[in-house]
Amino acid sequence: MFSLGLGLEKTTHSTYYIGAHADNYFAGETETYTVKGLPSTCKNSKGEVIAAKSFQRFWCPATRDITRSVKVVDMRQVPLEQWLINRREARDFPLYELRDQLKQLYLEKVKINFSNLTSEQQTLINACFKLETFLPTFAEVARELYEQLNPIVRQALRLKHSECSNETFNLNRICQRPITQITQLPSECAPDIQIAIAKQDKCHLPNFNEWTAHIKIEKGKLLDRLLVKMLKKVGFLNANPQIFVGFVNPILADPKAKRELFMDDSCSSHPLHGQRTHLFQILALTKVGVLNQRLLEWLIDYNFWNGVLDTDRRMLPLITIQNLGKKEVVYYRDIGHVTTGIAPGNLNILFLERKFSASIQAVIDSKDTLKQTEMLNVFGRASKMNEPSVELTQLHKEMVSLEAYIIDSLYSGFHKMGIEGLHFLYGIEIERIIDVERARKYISKGYSVTVSKSIWPAGPHPEEFYVDGKPVWGIVFNGVDTFDAWYSKLEDKKLCFIVDKKLSP
Repeated sequence: MFSLGLGLEKTTHSTYYIGAHADNYFAGETETYTVKGLPSTCKNSKGEVIAAKSFQRFWCPATRDITRSVKVVDMRQVPLEQWLINRREARDFPLYELRDQLKQLYLEKVKINFSNLTSEQQTLINACFKLETFLPTFAEVARELYEQLNPIVRQALRLKHSECSNETFNLNRICQRPITQITQLPSECAPDIQIAIAKQDKCHLPNFNEWTAHIKIEKGKLLDRLLVKMLKKVGFLNANPQIFVGFVNPILADPKAKRELFMDDSCSSHPLHGQRTHLFQILALTKVGVLNQRLLEWLIDYNFWNGVLDTDRRMLPLITIQNLGKKEVVYYRDIGHVTTGIAPGNLNILFLERKFSASIQAVIDSKDTLKQTEMLNVFGRASKMNEPSVELTQLHKEMVSLEAYIIDSLYSGFHKMGIEGLHFLYGIEIERIIDVERARKYISKGYSVTVSKSIWPAGPHPEEFYVDGKPVWGIVFNGVDTFDAWYSKLEDKKLCFIVDKKLSP
């Protein structure tokens, strides 16, 4: 059994090797520790939990007579190219079978009866569970954006992308949750191992202060308008994406989402979600022929939207394989986070972590023409010459522009709010204040803003407002002074907002 995890192997000496069980395509680092006695967990002589330096991390409890090996495959630590273009070589790594298993377990968890769906509904859901569905559209948007960007803006984005270092954030936003909910590993795994895995559950994003310290880039609404144009071209003729700020009441949100479509605010309560991710999802699924206006309405009307296109990363199950012949258990962790398109945050973080451009560059550097050709194919590009590296280099330039544009939109939005960093761990009360301030800024810019009561934590049916003694679900504001006067008298300040930026002429 191939594994990206680390196993503790007993040798003929008094040395225990924390070694990578990997083949040539998924090579990792190995660390060696000499341990006195028989450790019950992987600790060095100082009592510290051992973890490898690379994406291959650690593991497992052991005695002198090892009867079972426990390994972890952490997919978030694996470069994209290692599983995207090494399908034939990695025969011992059953990624695609495991992804099918994940889909089955997940659909059971969210109570979607796959067998009761029509064939076209099943085809749509199958496509959502494949990251490869979305990559050609990402590449197409990247090309269009690259060609339409002002050369000065394009160069400024490229410099930020190449020069800005990373900072690390813990992905476990609600730290009070039980450790087993964070790691997804069974409770019988040793506590120190659970803690070590939780600590490695991080993302690596461009340093906020470095990025925003550079000169401001005037991008306008180019990417938003580009996406609207492409959506209209594939059949969504009423596309005029509304901006949703906060947890919007479905009574107001659903009609907008079905006809005009929607974006999330750039200062959303969880930045990983992504401002335009849902537009990317809809565009990509439509371009491969599995989504249309009718099916979009079905997703929303029958409450499939959250399960298929807007799930939370914590809803994706852990995949476990037991190999009784080799007496080992392998935990495949975060397969759903990396290989599917059902969670917006999982798609958007690939842009924020600059993983697409990094993987493309790695394949260019490999100088392997077969891998370069396959990488082009994954992104929907056909090699037109004997040197695919030339076209792959151009794709890299285009993807850098798209990644940098998305990062800059997110960071500049926070920066304009006076926020000096990404608020991954902010409390809900601070988030509400940010939502209100964002709404005020939209109103001050002349946009029409509809205010309603948030569905969180009130549930799916929050109370209505009363205007002149009559109940209404939402109130439209066009002036800041009017909004401020109304807001100051409000007792329940748990609000959400819909903004019409008129992205469609």
